Amino acid sequence: MDKPIVGHMDTEKFETMIETFIEHRSGEDDRLPAQTFFELLAERQADTEPLEIYVAWLETGPVITTSPDAPLTIEGNRIRFKDGRELILRFDLDESGTVST
Repeated sequence: MDKPIVGHMDTEKFETMIETFIEHRSGEDDRLPAQTFFELLAERQADTEPLEIYVAWLETGPVITTSPDAPLTIEGNRIRFKDGRELILRFDLDESGTVST
């Protein structure tokens, strides 16, 4: 079965899912239990927390690390997220000067 994982949904899909669930579950006995709601909310908020990535400059070049519980893996200059996305960092050490942001 190929169902989306709540933590990987965008905000709009998540809200639509909750609204649909509430619409289908009417009545006192069919309400979404508070514990389930707060677990879903905590899972959703965990994905919006910023991730800290540390870069140390050694004689051999940059060393990139993060906390062990971060939802990503780092191999050299490649950062892979659990959802399959990949961020590749390129360091231009030969050019000096001002970089506009």
